[in-house]
Amino acid sequence: MQLVRPGPEHLASYVAALERGWSADNERGVEAAREELSRIQADAAAFLASMEDREAKGPSYHSSRRFGGQASPGL
Repeated sequence: MQLVRPGPEHLASYVAALERGWSADNERGVEAAREELSRIQADAAAFLASMEDREAKGPSYHSSRRFGGQASPGL
């Protein structure tokens, strides 16, 4: 396995996985996949930029199992 930074060269594969129903969000599943597809269609460059957040400056999150908070820093 090789970790790669999100980039345009990987976007088509990522979109294909989302279209098959895969999602990194195991709580919201297909709904989250559709939201990501919508974000990609609206502005692919901004979506890719949002995928790497080493300083955890991204939006707060909230789920039914956790309290709201900042996202964890990217790798």
